[in-house]
Amino acid sequence: MAVTDRNHAVLDKAFFEMPVTFAAGQDRVTLTDTLSGITIPRRDSKVSGGNFEILVGFEVTPAMAQFNRLGKRFRPNAGGQAPQVASAGP
Repeated sequence: MAVTDRNHAVLDKAFFEMPVTFAAGQDRVTLTDTLSGITIPRRDSKVSGGNFEILVGFEVTPAMAQFNRLGKRFRPNAGGQAPQVASAGP
């Protein structure tokens, strides 16, 4: 999680771990956590929060980043299996 000044410099950044377990056949989970330790550096109450962005993301390995760049996650054969094609003939 990071605080930036409107998509420019990172002003504050912190890492948080959130273990996730997926049940067999489940492709989504919902988790909620309360985070502390991030500071939005407003000088005073006259500085608008609109001057800042809060970015949340995942830390991935270089191999995971390369896989994501290739776009394979969004292809029907992302898991290495050929897509199933239904035949329309008799």
